Amino acid sequence: MRSMLNIYRINLQVLSILSLAAASSSAAVIDVLLEFHGSHCAPRLCERYQLSAMMAFLSWLLTAASSLFNLWYIASR
Repeated sequence: MRSMLNIYRINLQVLSILSLAAASSSAAVIDVLLEFHGSHCAPRLCERYQLSAMMAFLSWLLTAASSLFNLWYIASR
């Protein structure tokens, strides 16, 4: 049982790192699009990109919190 929890914890940490990478890359795309003063995307499209980047960072934050909680839980047992 303990080995299954360790596998779950490692998978959750890997997922957290990949989620952070995805959020950072989407934020970089938005930065590039907005650097050209909106000439490469319509205002509504840029707002959607910003919303998706914000949701990606929120997803990463929740996944990282879950990963840290599981790490604490396994260590306290």
